[in-house]
Amino acid sequence: MVSAITINETYFFRSEEQFNIIQKSILPRIIKQKENKPHPRIRIWSTACSGGDEPYSLAIILQHHFIKKYPHIQFEILASDIDPEIIQKAKRGVYNTYSIRNIPGHFLEAYFERHGDTYKIKAEIAQLVDFKKINLADPMEMIRVHSVDLAICANVLIYFPGQVRQRVVSAIYNSLNTQGFFMVGFSETLFGIEHQFQKTRDGKSMTYQKR
Repeated sequence: MVSAITINETYFFRSEEQFNIIQKSILPRIIKQKENKPHPRIRIWSTACSGGDEPYSLAIILQHHFIKKYPHIQFEILASDIDPEIIQKAKRGVYNTYSIRNIPGHFLEAYFERHGDTYKIKAEIAQLVDFKKINLADPMEMIRVHSVDLAICANVLIYFPGQVRQRVVSAIYNSLNTQGFFMVGFSETLFGIEHQFQKTRDGKSMTYQKR
């Protein structure tokens, strides 16, 4: 039933401007918070990962721009979804030409293996992502997620009724470290939802930070 009602429309680097903000603004700010601490760890949560396009896009950014530059920092991506079948698909990491159409050519060559008309994510990217089944509307499941530095919940909240939407945002807030960041979809805001986040605008995108 979950598979039948869940919308899984997504592709790599779906919102290019948001990924640019993550790379050029959000991650450098998080690294600045962490880099001088003992055993620093940066944890990113893709809260509704669908087929894996979003968390693998994040992993490519980490691998290409940050991991070699900051070898003393441990980078982790938690990718969650309510649908166990779509999680298994994401773990396989095999995509068609529609899913990869926004990927820059050098990324496609470096981080995918081509097999006919499909593209498989390479192990160095796949190993950065930990997939888990999590129902965002279940408080008992949400309470187990913690120590997050950046949570992304794009194009999901609009599908929840008001009270559930409020509960999900509060649970994500609680999952974040102090000064952690929260991003919704490029065209979304938290308008009409009570929250304790501080709002900041990065280009055309709204970013929220826990204080």
